[in-house]
Amino acid sequence: MSGKHSGDNKARLDFTQDVDEYKRVAENQRAFCMELAARFEGDQPLALQPHERAWVAGALRFCATAISDQPKGKRGPESKFDAASEAVVYAMARAAGRRHGEVMDEISDRVSVSRVAVEKGIGKHRAAAFALIRKPDPGNNQ
Repeated sequence: MSGKHSGDNKARLDFTQDVDEYKRVAENQRAFCMELAARFEGDQPLALQPHERAWVAGALRFCATAISDQPKGKRGPESKFDAASEAVVYAMARAAGRRHGEVMDEISDRVSVSRVAVEKGIGKHRAAAFALIRKPDPGNNQ
């Protein structure tokens, strides 16, 4: 079957396979790659067939073109406060008997972020902070 895809001036051939045939082909391709990798890692002298050399060259070219010359961008905005450090501050204040809301409000004011953001940030580090100071977590009710 051939045809043109919308927005494309190139003619393409479409090959249809049933699900079982597709799985068999994928299995064979994986086996070929794994066997080739084992031969590269092995101690025996490496002798490749022409189709194996072509495949390795193509894979290396693909990897080379995929290497970016730009560093990865950061995901999302930078954190406005150090949640792990504030979790330790929170744990020490709670271990000293201070109320949950009072400590959250104090941290929120000091780091200039919402109380919700403080609770969310500290929540990720809360168990580790209490383990660090070797005190049990009293929960939020007190």
